[in-house]
Amino acid sequence: MDEKDILIFILIQSLIISLAVPLIIRVVKPNRWYGFRTPKTLSNETVWYKANRFAGISMLVASILSICIFVFFGLTGRGSNSHTVLFVSVSPPLILSVLSSLIYLTKIKE
Repeated sequence: MDEKDILIFILIQSLIISLAVPLIIRVVKPNRWYGFRTPKTLSNETVWYKANRFAGISMLVASILSICIFVFFGLTGRGSNSHTVLFVSVSPPLILSVLSSLIYLTKIKE
């Protein structure tokens, strides 16, 4: 793993965390550009804030999990292919984050 790959990873995780925090602290008002936007969240402000808080926490957890996976591959020397390590450490946690947010959204009462 070279310095460029590590920098890319740090930038990706920094971006995800910086996008998650405003959602968690509920400062993002309903809009069409930023947040967990679905017809259900855009139609009800209460649903918007609940779903986006959950999605933000989910994104933050995904970033922490990504960092752990990345460090594991780096420390164990199993990261022979840096692109694979980047993909494996970033993609599955983000996919789980989106899926868990969608499941949570179905449970929110309007």
